[in-house]
Amino acid sequence: MRRETGDWEQFRSLPDCVEIDVRDADARHDIPRWQSMMDVRRLALEALETAQREGKRFVLFVHGSPKVFVGRRTARSEIRLLLTAHIEATPYLRRRDCIQHDCVFVAAIRPLRGQRPEPDGTGDSD
Repeated sequence: MRRETGDWEQFRSLPDCVEIDVRDADARHDIPRWQSMMDVRRLALEALETAQREGKRFVLFVHGSPKVFVGRRTARSEIRLLLTAHIEATPYLRRRDCIQHDCVFVAAIRPLRGQRPEPDGTGDSD
């Protein structure tokens, strides 16, 4: 996994990329925070699964810039934790090709067997 800086909008030009914006989750007050964060997690997992099934190469999660919320879960922390550490996301990701940026997270999608091969020719690299 690599880290990048600069204008996050550059990632919108990635091929076969789907953009998911989760910034609104932090501003919701109509439901409990824990529920809002669970919704972010569910949305992210669904986006990964759909992208993989549809043969997409990337999912761009727009989570917003870091803010200091000591001890408070945010959409940003939920996305980053899911995509860097949780086994739930592993079947969908090529982690070595994922990109962390302060404002977004680019999830590189692992193709299903039989989908287009990756540059290394294996079609199912991690």
